[in-house]
Amino acid sequence: MRISIIAFLLIVSNYQAGLTQSLPANGVQINKARYGLNSYIRWEREPLISGDQVLLLNDYLKSQIKAIPKIACFDLEKKKILWEKEFRQGITDAAANGSLFFIAAGNLALAIDKMNGKVVWERAFEPPKPDEEFYISIALVRGTKDVMVVVPQEQAIKILDSASGKTLRSNSTILRHYPPAQGISCRLLSIKENEFAITTGKKLLQVKNDVVAWEKTFKSSYFTFLGFGDLDNDSQQDILVASRTQIAVFSSEGRQQLQFEGEDNFRTLQIVELKNRRFLLANFTRGALDLIDNRGKLKWEFYNPADTEQPSMFMRMLVKALGKAGYPFAGKVIEYESNQSKNVEIIALAGGRIYVLNAEGQLVKQLDLLPHDKHFFNMFAEAKYPMFFYKNKLIVVTSAFDGKVIEKDQPGDFQVTDFIFYLDIKNTDISWKNSKPLK
Repeated sequence: MRISIIAFLLIVSNYQAGLTQSLPANGVQINKARYGLNSYIRWEREPLISGDQVLLLNDYLKSQIKAIPKIACFDLEKKKILWEKEFRQGITDAAANGSLFFIAAGNLALAIDKMNGKVVWERAFEPPKPDEEFYISIALVRGTKDVMVVVPQEQAIKILDSASGKTLRSNSTILRHYPPAQGISCRLLSIKENEFAITTGKKLLQVKNDVVAWEKTFKSSYFTFLGFGDLDNDSQQDILVASRTQIAVFSSEGRQQLQFEGEDNFRTLQIVELKNRRFLLANFTRGALDLIDNRGKLKWEFYNPADTEQPSMFMRMLVKALGKAGYPFAGKVIEYESNQSKNVEIIALAGGRIYVLNAEGQLVKQLDLLPHDKHFFNMFAEAKYPMFFYKNKLIVVTSAFDGKVIEKDQPGDFQVTDFIFYLDIKNTDISWKNSKPLK
């Protein structure tokens, strides 16, 4: 939907004053960009929260899009940005713990004080050669205060002291035998002290005490997700992994519990519990949510009913030939128990609109947070961040658009404004719309 700048500014002022009746009032403007795709909010992994502070960032790689590498700390209690920081190199990974945020950007790893944005320590590792494209990964080491850093160009996995950044120990044998792919950052998952999972090349490795305990091979080196979840309800964390159209679930001992092949790239995976059963919920790039049981069988699929407006005739013909292509969902979904039905329902976010699904994957209700058309390239400009709860409020990050994004590096005949919403989803005062087919 197109809106004039005057009307847009009126809506913004009404958001902040809490006067807009047709839209949720509790929205806080956090960023506005007139030129280029400069939203600094692009993160679809776990939310980076420490106390009342949340780290917002843009993890675009330089080969994907021209965007300003930027981070910002938003105080959820004070409802304001505490500080911002720009980087010369693209941000590839981040973690949050206690008073520090940890950032991987280019060949740098650094720790930043969450309250004032000052750099506590910085490590510069060997930069890639001119004909190479490698990215550093960073993660907290579970059960310790240490930080793990993967430096592909040095073929090294290093454990750093989180307070000083000094190297405590380093392993140079694993990546020498399992070299990473260029242009793709290694996914890193700490299981406990001296035990972690890592994606490198086309391999998923489980490492214990600096030795590869088991390995799994995938078709592609482009891993889109690596995380935890308890699929079989045995109180043990399973490993969830996605590599383009392949997804799988493994126990910590390497036993495969689930395998599934999709029609498009997967974005995020998570375990949900519906009607006392656990399922894997997969988020597709092509605007679909798939619910998969523990035998790898598809139970239901929900396509975003708001189709993307494709930028070219070729893409429109391709989408028509393939079938549906909804506007992609942002990050993971949220499970909650409905006050009315007393059943667990699923909340999903896409393009300024919240969808609520029941356990059968049927659309129950929806809520428009911001004016937002569905043009294909909007997905490169809008803010994306996983929803999360803070003091019983659902925190939602999304964007409003004035004009259309018609190419990735568009020079600036549009405007995008990012907001954080605080929603009381159990409050009947929220005007949920009845489910209707969208046009």
